[in-house]
Amino acid sequence: MMKWRAGMRETVKTGEENALEVLVSVFDWLSSLERQPTTKIECLYEKSQNIVADITGALAQQMKELVRKVMEQTIRKVRRMFIS
Repeated sequence: MMKWRAGMRETVKTGEENALEVLVSVFDWLSSLERQPTTKIECLYEKSQNIVADITGALAQQMKELVRKVMEQTIRKVRRMFIS
């Protein structure tokens, strides 16, 4: 029973030491990172979203005009077919 406890104690102690080493390496890694200006990133993201919205709106307007022109041409052709 005593050997089992000693073995268990050693296993727990080794696990704690390994966990602390990993934790220290994680904090070292975090300390090495450079800060990112999140407010600038958010501003740029918002600007890019506005650009995409503007482009999408312009394309939608052009598509609407194109469909209108095609419909008008189709109607003219159908009229010519029935009038001729």
